[in-house]
Amino acid sequence: MYGRSVEASSASDLTIGFSMKKGQMQEMSRFRSMKVTGAIMAVAVATVLAGCSSQPAPAPTDTGSGAASGPYASEVATAKKLIPELDADIVKKACDEKQLTLYTLIFRNDLNPLVQKFQDAFPCITIQKTALSGGASAERFATEARAGTVGADIWMNSSPAAADSYAKEGLLTSWTPPNVKRIIPAQFKDSKYWWSVGTVTIGIAWNKDAVGPAMDKKLSSITTWDQLAVAGLKGKSGMANVRAGGTTQLPYFYMEQRYGKSSLEKLDSTLQPTIFSGVAALSAQLASGAIAYAPLTGGGTLIADTWTAGAPVRWRSLEPGLAVPFFETIAKTAPHLNAAKLFVAWSLSQQGQQSWNSDVGLTPVNPAIKDLRTYAKESWFKEPSLKSYFVPDWTKINDDLPQLTSDFDSIFG
Repeated sequence: MYGRSVEASSASDLTIGFSMKKGQMQEMSRFRSMKVTGAIMAVAVATVLAGCSSQPAPAPTDTGSGAASGPYASEVATAKKLIPELDADIVKKACDEKQLTLYTLIFRNDLNPLVQKFQDAFPCITIQKTALSGGASAERFATEARAGTVGADIWMNSSPAAADSYAKEGLLTSWTPPNVKRIIPAQFKDSKYWWSVGTVTIGIAWNKDAVGPAMDKKLSSITTWDQLAVAGLKGKSGMANVRAGGTTQLPYFYMEQRYGKSSLEKLDSTLQPTIFSGVAALSAQLASGAIAYAPLTGGGTLIADTWTAGAPVRWRSLEPGLAVPFFETIAKTAPHLNAAKLFVAWSLSQQGQQSWNSDVGLTPVNPAIKDLRTYAKESWFKEPSLKSYFVPDWTKINDDLPQLTSDFDSIFG
């Protein structure tokens, strides 16, 4: 049954939050005429220890930066092949450190296939990972870093505004990966502090069986953001709340800045959408056909988790491209600094970037990486060209978020 109620997000929600001041968070928490049936941002924490089956070998006696000999000869040789730009000393010191701790975002497969590939390449390093939703991850990392008790070597998120703020605060390590040029669009990296391993692109999604052949054809022809208010889908549409995180805040910000507040009012009057607290709950309803149309919705994991399971969903991006970067940073006090550097450099390598795409489902940030996601070959699936992406001012988005949230409530509440 279609309706206007707010749905609670599940523990597997893949929405990402921005890091904000306390007063901003309080402002965001004021829902107007909405009944929240669960936590707005569900935090899923899963700590997985993926390590070597035996104790790593002792440090090598030969510490020359170029020699591929000693107990770490295999790792040094592998790094030379995969990351030729990386100094061999970093590899050896990483193996000496033996461990690496990641605060990751919540991904399908818990990143296990990707971690296994890194582990196969560098078996001297044991990886421990903790998966958190974006807002919870940012809050935990900042709290620990300020107290000097940070438990992570690498912090992963999708809010450049938060990363920029933490860099200015001195919470992140300044380092330029030797292969950072592999990240092509400038908005998807800060060469010294954060480096994108892929993106989630925003677009429109629909259930082709629920909309019918004529509407399926009509939705397939949409190319720009001012065409989202499609007649004939009133009460059959769904949207995620602006509070869900970067994957909703970016498109709502763009719509209001580019077309004015009236563009969101038009969406409400034309579609009368059900507002969901998170993307996971929305995608589940879209997959079942309870919701027929979902504008301003991220692709990638939504499609991966529903289309690959047999749901008749369709998705396409629009022009200009709107994308949220999923990036890595290194903590200023990282206890395993060289292991963190090795993991970042590997993530930006050909093998690493390919794994973030095919194993995790992120859109590549380098045109040299082939999109191996199974649905990428479908005629209905369309990603924007790297040259067409909108370049957002993430600091302004963060600063404008209280007003954007207020506008959202006044329109969709």
